[in-house]
Amino acid sequence: MEVQLRIDRELIYVTGKYTPEEYGLHTYPNGDPGYPGTPSEFHIEKIEWETVNGTIDITSLIFTLEDLDLEELICDKIEK
Repeated sequence: MEVQLRIDRELIYVTGKYTPEEYGLHTYPNGDPGYPGTPSEFHIEKIEWETVNGTIDITSLIFTLEDLDLEELICDKIEK
């Protein structure tokens, strides 16, 4: 599944697998405990940024940035 996101004026295409929410059941009609539900999920497989020159795959960049503490890296860079 591909989803288009507009962030400010930038167009981003995100491709992945969507799993809809599964509702739980609090109790069965006979009073027995039910079961919990699960929230919806979207597993990202690819992220592309549309530019004037075409689309650019930025998946690895986004995943790398997600794992970094950018504020700490920037302070370290300034202070060195």
